[in-house]
Amino acid sequence: MFTWVVFDTSSIHTPPSIFSLGLPFALLLFNIFFIWGYIVYPNPVFHQITWGALLLATSGKGVWLLFNSLRETPEELKLNAEIRSVQARGTASFLFAFFVWNIDNLFCRHLTHLKHFVGPYLALFFELHAWWHIFVGLGVFLIMQGLSFLTLAIRDDPSHYVLGE
Repeated sequence: MFTWVVFDTSSIHTPPSIFSLGLPFALLLFNIFFIWGYIVYPNPVFHQITWGALLLATSGKGVWLLFNSLRETPEELKLNAEIRSVQARGTASFLFAFFVWNIDNLFCRHLTHLKHFVGPYLALFFELHAWWHIFVGLGVFLIMQGLSFLTLAIRDDPSHYVLGE
């Protein structure tokens, strides 16, 4: 769904193009084939590669939009800077989550011993998989918020959207 939001940047004030009308159906077919493929071939690597490709395509388009739109008027430049700030915080949260996840994977056995040693009240700070979920969730929320504002401002009038007030 969010890939549709990022890739469809056509104006809401003009009739939809063939691309705008076909995109949701193409994404639906992608999802059907992905689910079917995973049922037939239930390998987690297949899931991870497909998710990663979709994430890279959506993120790449988002970065391209961020650097190539809303750059004509002072109002657009201000909105673009605000969106970049939200995107940067979301990306930092996502990267921190990735770092924590890798620490958890590399030192799982040692962290388990440490959690037993410090007891249940302090062990929650070493539940890095849980922290991974929290920071990925925060990062995805911020990235989606920024890209939603960006695509809405592109499709409509940037003066209709204020971020951060």
